[in-house]
Amino acid sequence: MDGIKKNNILEIFDFVIKIEETGNKFYLQMASIVKEEHLQEFFKDMAEEEVLHGCKFKEMKKKYLMTRNQ
Repeated sequence: MDGIKKNNILEIFDFVIKIEETGNKFYLQMASIVKEEHLQEFFKDMAEEEVLHGCKFKEMKKKYLMTRNQ
């Protein structure tokens, strides 16, 4: 990883995980605000996507830490 310090990579992982968590909260809040059922479902689906993205980034971070410690 030329030009990127290893600690910065961890900070990037933490940052994008936080973005996904914030997105999840936003979409859930929107689902609770809108009245139309199709929009509620849309925002709930989007919230679930954010959870999946967050899990992927957490797994990537875990794998990175495992390879870093070898």
